[in-house]
Amino acid sequence: KGDYVWSSDEFDDSRLQLVWQWNHRPMADAWSLAERKGWLRLHTATVTDDLFAARGTLTQRTAGPHCISQVKMDASGMAPGDRAGICAFQSHYATIGVEVDSVGGKWLVATVMNQQPEEVLRRPLESDDVYLRIDYTFTDERTGTHDVATIAYSYDGQNWSQPGAELHMRYTLDLFTGYRTALYSYATRALGGHADFDYFRQTTY
Repeated sequence: KGDYVWSSDEFDDSRLQLVWQWNHRPMADAWSLAERKGWLRLHTATVTDDLFAARGTLTQRTAGPHCISQVKMDASGMAPGDRAGICAFQSHYATIGVEVDSVGGKWLVATVMNQQPEEVLRRPLESDDVYLRIDYTFTDERTGTHDVATIAYSYDGQNWSQPGAELHMRYTLDLFTGYRTALYSYATRALGGHADFDYFRQTTY
């Protein structure tokens, strides 16, 4: 637990914990904790190709000096054109998640925005169930590392693969102070799809 500032969430309650915040005014029909018991379902709420314009993105604070944000996501309900996953959420960002192409093919995709957005991973999704993770290092005096985030994925929650790219976090105050981890699900073609999240777990070390 994070003393009401941040917290892991198994999504097994009837309401969201107070540590969560939406990036836009929430839409009651765009999310559910009841449609699939023990899971958070994020319906696509916006047709856009811009994550920051998409409504229905759920965010939570990160914590220093190091923290890991991890989710298990089920992409089986996603429709052509949908995008869903997790993001180190700020104007300089990193995303890792699933994109569905126009014929229903699913791709594991990661993008890192340092100077400009750069796609650092695109490969066929091997399973609808996928684990996604962001590792944040705000301060590490031992190595001299500051304000770096890395992304990773797994199909079993134990063995992780990293694209090898780093996000160099910058605090531009365009959105809010600091970095949040965001869970997102939006459409680029038409509404109707959804992504399910089994849990959100954040740990510090």
